[in-house]
Parts: sequence; C-alpha cells; structure tokens
Amino acid sequence: MGNFICRTDNDRPESEKLSVIHAAICFCLFLPRILLISAFLRIIGMNKSALPLKGEMIVRSIKFFSSNCKYENTKELVEYLATLRKRQTRKDIQKNKKEVWCVNKVLVERKLSSFPCLKALWVGTKDWETAKQEKNTKLIFHLHGGGYCFGSESQNKAWYFEWISQYNKLINNNHYSNDNHNNSYNHHHKTNETFGIFSLRYSLAPQNKHPCAISECIETFQWLVSSCGFSSDSIILSGDSAGGGLALICALQLKAQLFPLPAALILCSPWVDHRCETDSYIRNEKTDFISKRAARLCTIDYLGHENLEQKILDPTVSPILDPGLSTLSIPTLLTWGGGEVFADDCEKLSKILNSESEANCEIIHHKDMPHCYIIVQGLGGEPQREGRHALVEFCYKIFKGTHH
Repeated sequence: MGNFICRTDNDRPESEKLSVIHAAICFCLFLPRILLISAFLRIIGMNKSALPLKGEMIVRSIKFFSSNCKYENTKELVEYLATLRKRQTRKDIQKNKKEVWCVNKVLVERKLSSFPCLKALWVGTKDWETAKQEKNTKLIFHLHGGGYCFGSESQNKAWYFEWISQYNKLINNNHYSNDNHNNSYNHHHKTNETFGIFSLRYSLAPQNKHPCAISECIETFQWLVSSCGFSSDSIILSGDSAGGGLALICALQLKAQLFPLPAALILCSPWVDHRCETDSYIRNEKTDFISKRAARLCTIDYLGHENLEQKILDPTVSPILDPGLSTLSIPTLLTWGGGEVFADDCEKLSKILNSESEANCEIIHHKDMPHCYIIVQGLGGEPQREGRHALVEFCYKIFKGTHH
C-alpha cells in the first residue's frame, strides 16, 4: 500500500488558495440573487415549465418589490420575501391557533372526457367525505390565477387557512351575540357548520389552450351540484386574476345553459379584457408587478397565434364583452387595486354590474395597491387586512341570507 500524505492549508500552493477564495466570494455574491429569484417564484406560484416565457414577470416583480419595500440591501429584501409565502403545516396551525383544518386531495370525476378525473384541493373544517354528507356545508369554489399558463390549486393555501379561520371567528361571534341577547349563551358553544375552500387544478396553457380550462371549471361546478349533493346556493364561485375572469365566464356560461347558478361571485383583480388597451396598462406600469407585455405573452400561450385578435373578442375570452353581463343577477364582490394594470377594466366591469345588471355588486378597492393585493400573502398591510375582513363578511352575509 502506498503512503498517504495529509496536507494542511499552510501547505497549499498560493494559486490554489486564491482559487478557493475566489470561489467562496462568487458563491456569496450570487447566493442572495438565487434566493431572491426563488422567493419570487414561490410568491407567484410559477412552475419550471413556464419560466422561459414568464421571465418578464420575475424581473418586474423584483423591480416592484425593490422599489416599494424600501429595504437597504438584498439580504433584508430576501428575508422579507421569505415571509410572504411562508407555509404553515397543520401541526403549526393547531399549535398556534388551536384550530384543526382538514386538507384533502380530491378527484373530480369526468364522464365526457378521455381524462377520467381532475385534481382539486379541499381545505375545510371537516374532511372532504364528511363535508359531502352534511347538509349544512358551505364552500368556496376557488379558481387560482396565473395568466392561464401557470399557478396551482395550492398556491394560496396560506390565505385559505386564514379565510376559514376568519369565517369561523365571525360565525361564532354572531352565535355569541344572538345567544347573549337571549341570555342563554353557552361558553363552550361552537357552530357545527362545515366550511371550506375547494380549489381546482385546471389545465394550463400552452399545452391546453382555450376553452379547455372553461370546460373543466363548468364541468366541476356541475359535478359538485349533481354528483356530490351540494346545492348551488351553498357554493360561492371565486377567482383571482385569470381565475377571476374564468369564474365570471363560468357563471355566464352556466346561466346560458340554464343550470342553477352559484350563490355569489367573488372576483379578485379579475382579468376580463385580453385586448389590454386601457390607460392603466401604461399609467400603472411602475406600480404593478404585471406588465402589458407579460399579459400579451400569456394571451398568446392561451389562444395561439392564429386569428389571435379575433379570438380575443370572444366573450369566453374577454367576458367584459359578453352581452349576458347586463342580465347577470348574481350577488358579486369585486376587488382590485388602483395601482394595478387591470384597474380600468375592473372599474368598467363594476359600472356594468352596478348600472346595467341586477348583480348587486359590492366593491373593495384601494387606490394605491397593486394586483391581487388581497390574495398575495403579506403584500397589502392594513389595506389587505381590511379587504380580507370585508371579503369574509360578504361570504357570511351570502350564506346567512342577509345580503341585500
């Protein structure tokens, strides 16, 4: 056997020492940038396949947060971003909030498709099978955003937890008020109403183009009513960004098919006009993390290049052009920020719903906030807290039949 020589750092050649030092310096310089990009990928729920085309959104997000968060260095900014999408485990939730939420994966059965089922996420006060069997279950059927090209059913899970927590707190406080008024309050009383969020994983572009996502969402709503036994007035149809536009399209299509409509709509910064021609795309270019170019790229992925301008005018693509809006009679909650590129389109939609239809549209709006400020975890500060509280109150009024 040969002799092995143990060499210390003092025995290393000077050139080798310098190489190690240079490598360490490069690693330290580039690590914060890698963490920064990774944090933004988590914030917007981007999958790897969408990365090449959607790099524009990452760059804009970095510039947006860098200019608005007022942090002096990259390290502080990365630490801030890491808190925006902090994921809580069920153990943490039970420990910190003393609440037990059930998280289940659900398979949506399909009869008229070569794909036998779709996947969905259920986050609720009781497990999915129990929720289906109970008559008093109230659920939010939520459609995630992502320009029809990226995102997932679980990207807003932290918000789902808070949504359920606030709803339970509100409903129990109201039980307390009613029972206290009748002098019969039981300190251990809690409502047995089941409440939860049902979030669908619909097919994404460019692999699955229009109208695939629409068909899946309509089919899933009909499955919830016809096969799972939920009444349509126990379901609120909700969506953010592209999911908000998708929710509005689904409601209009269900109305056209004479199918029972959901109890209400919640539209958070909905993308309702793919023409992208309003002034807010230019006016708010520096106050939002979405750009006209990024929206255009998503539109091309979703519709394809062929006859693009003609397809954009289709009401199942740009629902703000649907004549059925004037006769839509579903109670609607519409939220948006005055600093987002969709601001003018959302304002136009609110005027249509309030003046031309019987939708009875409520509005949550903050003039300085960016896109989806109510949904993106930790983004909106006090405006976000106020908006989320108003959103939960809207749900409570709808399900209790006190909305006017």
